[in-house]
Amino acid sequence: KKSIIREWINHFADIKTALDVGANDGLFSKLTAQNGIYTIAADADHTCVNALYNYCKLEKVKNIQPMTIDFSNPTPAIGFNLTERKSLFQRVQTDLVLALAFIHHLVFTKNISFIQLATLFTRLSKKYLLIEFVPKDDPKVQEMLLNKPDIYPDYLIENFENAFSATFTIVKKQSIANSGRTLYLMEKQ
Repeated sequence: KKSIIREWINHFADIKTALDVGANDGLFSKLTAQNGIYTIAADADHTCVNALYNYCKLEKVKNIQPMTIDFSNPTPAIGFNLTERKSLFQRVQTDLVLALAFIHHLVFTKNISFIQLATLFTRLSKKYLLIEFVPKDDPKVQEMLLNKPDIYPDYLIENFENAFSATFTIVKKQSIANSGRTLYLMEKQ
């Protein structure tokens, strides 16, 4: 997975900024940053964000900005007349959005549809989306569904592709060996 993503990222000369949603420990944020791409590494887990912040401080990494963001409940515009502080969508739009091992969390824990996710990433990306589809039979997904009914009959790769094809064109599609997962490089239409 890492080598595929590295190869795809190296392919771009026009990417200056990236947003890594669900960045966890920042593995892929570090990859983009090594290519000179200013990267916002976002995760809802404060511990992960803090650990990445401390790593960047210790290693003097200047082009990764760790941020705590819950993408199921993004920061709205606030203040008088909603003009004092802009919403997340007004402040953050990057050349590339990475959503690796991320969307299944929003689908299965927050009941967010593929169409809603496609809309989210359309708002956040200026050009490209690098996204991973994790199938329902994946062990991590099965763990999420262990104590709840499976109310997700539409969680299929075909439906994922159809939802995203309304606003993105699939440039590359690559299965990740021995995992059942699929990586996509998409370009905004």
